[in-house]
Amino acid sequence: MNIWLPTALCVSTLILAGCNGSSDDNKTNTAPSQSEVIHQQIRDLINTTMAQDQIPGMSLALVSDQDVLFAEGFGVREQNQPESITPDTPFWLGSVSKAVMGTAITHAMENQLLDLTTPITSTLNAAGSFTLATPEADNMALIHLVTHISGIEDDDNYDCAYFYDNGAGQTRYLAEDFSDLSCNASVPTDMSSYLRSYLSADGAYYDADNFNPPGEEHEYSNIASALAGYTLQLATGQSLADYAQANLFSPMGMLNTSWKLSDFDISRIAVPHIRNGNGGLISLPFYSLSTWPDGGLRSSANDLAMFLQMVMNQGNSGGVQILRPDSVELMQSNIIGDDNEAYGIFWNTTTMNGRVLKGHTGSDPGAFSFMLYDPATQLGVVLIANGDDNFAGMDTKYFGIIEQLLQQAEKLK
Repeated sequence: MNIWLPTALCVSTLILAGCNGSSDDNKTNTAPSQSEVIHQQIRDLINTTMAQDQIPGMSLALVSDQDVLFAEGFGVREQNQPESITPDTPFWLGSVSKAVMGTAITHAMENQLLDLTTPITSTLNAAGSFTLATPEADNMALIHLVTHISGIEDDDNYDCAYFYDNGAGQTRYLAEDFSDLSCNASVPTDMSSYLRSYLSADGAYYDADNFNPPGEEHEYSNIASALAGYTLQLATGQSLADYAQANLFSPMGMLNTSWKLSDFDISRIAVPHIRNGNGGLISLPFYSLSTWPDGGLRSSANDLAMFLQMVMNQGNSGGVQILRPDSVELMQSNIIGDDNEAYGIFWNTTTMNGRVLKGHTGSDPGAFSFMLYDPATQLGVVLIANGDDNFAGMDTKYFGIIEQLLQQAEKLK
C-alpha cells in the first residue's frame, strides 16, 4: 500500500499530535476494494501452488476479450538467484507452441500458400526432400498432421530431439543426462535432418512400428506436428519462426516471443527446473529442440494474453486484422473428435469441470504452460511455469486451478 505524505509539512510543535488535529481524529480505515481482495486471493493461490509443487517461478495473465484483468509474475527465473519473474519474462512453452503454429498455418492458408488437403508427399517431393516411409503415404495430407490422425507415433527416440551445447561446442542430449536412452550422434540436430532420420526407411531412428495408415485413429504426435511446421516452411519459403514473426508477432507487438533462442537476452529467460531424486531442484540448461515447431516457442504471459485476445476478437488485435473471422472459426472448429476432446488446426477444444475450453497446454522438461479461454464467457487464462509437472494428479490439480482462476476473472470483468 502506498502512503502519501500531505502536501504541507506540519510544524514541529504539532508533530506528536498529528497534522491539523490529533492523530486519532484523522485516522482512516480504508477497506480494500473488491478487486484488491480478488487480486490477493489470486496471489495466494499461485504462491501456495508454487510452494506445494516446488516451482521457482510462474507468470499469469487473466483476460477478457477487451481487457487484461490481471497480469503478474511470481517467484524467480532461477532457483537461488535474485531476478524476479515479471509478466514479460519469456518462458519455454512446450506444446502451447502448437496452437501458435496452427495460427500461422491458418494465416498461410488464408493467403493460399497452404491447403489442408494437399498431400504431404507432394510438398516433400516438390522440394526434393525426404520420402515418407509410412503406409499409404500418398494419402497423408496436412489435415491429418494438424488434427493428430496422421498415424505417426512418437517413440523414445523423440527424446533425442532435446539437445544443448555443453559450452565447449559439443552437443549434449538432455535424455542422456537424465535417462538410460542412448542417442545417435551421427544424426544432425536441425529439423529436416532429424525428421528424415525418423520418417525415412533408411533413417537412424526409423521404426516401422511407429506408422499406421493416416486418418484411422487419433494419436497425439509431436513428430507429426513438427512435420506440419516443416511443410509450412517448404510451401512458403520461410521457416515457421520467420513466418510467424513477420505475420503474427511483429504486427501484434509481441516483443518477447520467438522460436529462436538468439532473439532473446538469455539473462531474462526463465530457467527450466526438474526435481532430483532427493526432493531438490536441478536447473536445466537452455536446451533446444530438433522438432522445434511442436514445442520450442518461448513467450511471456503478456504476449500470450495479447495473442489469446486476438483469437477471442475474431482475429483482430488492437485494430490490426491478423486473421479473418472465418479463418479463426475454422482454426478452432471441431475438424476431428467429439464434444469432450476435439481438434481444429492444432487448436484443442476440451471440456473440464463442465466448462468448454479452447486453446492448448504444454509440458516439457522443467516447464509447463496453459493458454485457454472459455468462449461462453469470453474469458481467458495464461499460466506458465519454470517447474517440474511430472507428478501424479497434476492434470486434475491444475485444471482445477484454471477453473478457480476463470471464476476470479468473472468477478473482475
